[in-house]
Amino acid sequence: MNLKEKNFIESYKFSTFSKFLTRLGWINDYKYNDIFSIWHRPEDNKSSFELIVPENNNIKQFYSTIEEILNVLSEYYKKSISLIIDEFNNSIHDKIKYSIKSDMTRNGLIPLDEGIRLLDNTKEMLASSLMAVSRKKKNYIGQRYDEVNEILNNIELGQTEEGSFIINIFIPKDYYEKSASMLQFDELTYTRKALDILETVSRELLVKIEEYKNNENIKIFDDIVEKGASSNFCHSISEISSNGKNDVLISIEYNNGLDKETEIKEIIINRDNIPIINKVVEYYRSELIEDDFSITGYVIMLRKEEAAIEGVISLSTWIEGKHRMVRMELNANDYLIAVNAHRNNQQIICKGTLSIQDRIARLYNVTSVLISDEDV
Repeated sequence: MNLKEKNFIESYKFSTFSKFLTRLGWINDYKYNDIFSIWHRPEDNKSSFELIVPENNNIKQFYSTIEEILNVLSEYYKKSISLIIDEFNNSIHDKIKYSIKSDMTRNGLIPLDEGIRLLDNTKEMLASSLMAVSRKKKNYIGQRYDEVNEILNNIELGQTEEGSFIINIFIPKDYYEKSASMLQFDELTYTRKALDILETVSRELLVKIEEYKNNENIKIFDDIVEKGASSNFCHSISEISSNGKNDVLISIEYNNGLDKETEIKEIIINRDNIPIINKVVEYYRSELIEDDFSITGYVIMLRKEEAAIEGVISLSTWIEGKHRMVRMELNANDYLIAVNAHRNNQQIICKGTLSIQDRIARLYNVTSVLISDEDV
């Protein structure tokens, strides 16, 4: 047994493998002994081909059982076991190719810092597309949704290719939203929805850029927020291009099964468009509202009128890597906590609705003020 077969067997999951067999037209006839299911071909003249498929991995002779399945598939399709494994791996992923082209990538290499920037912002571009599936916003700040983190943790990085610097990202295509109670037959998966957003927003962004060149009205970019555009998405494009040093080619390959051709969609983002994309980032960031947001920092200003119940404070904090002074109005109890924290040089954690407009940051509807554990 070679390493490729060993890795396939060790990562075997019945839920995934059964979907693969179903797509290929194999029929699950029945379950045997609550451990195996028996699969056959539907064609009368091919009924002799039988797969005994384990539904869990904790059985005796598990390795030899999977090896026998691979041997039957190899015989049936007249392909090597290596190719059968390749087709299985390809069937559960869509592929996104990011190609970076400029003078510094002519030999297919890229400076280390630029390569790290590319990978980090490729992940951010995918994350913002995934976040937009559930909710379209100009800005995504704070913690990512659990579903998004789960998908990002299952994305694989492929080998680069020669020429311009290229990376291949393999994204699972059978991940559905956990909140979906009942899926329609033609329901797109979570990841397919995200890739559709990535493609649509990239194209719409380029259309709006051409329009902006004629009228310089930055508000025209509001139209594509409802399609999934965000400051995170646009900023990641700028960073992938190394802030305008490189052209960016994004190729999305939709794997629609072995019986259909792969669908390929390509978007080219010229480096000359990056200055306008940077303007869009700043425009989107100029107005930010985030509910149920927590900030931690030191109290640098206290103000309370003599007869007032409430008090006003300013908190020195960091939001998305930028230093901010956040102003908020607190009730009597929360204001007292802030006063004591200021006196003892302690940080506080405040939760509420964050609003940043014209670089002025405020926290409204404050729901809690607590002393930070870091200072205990």
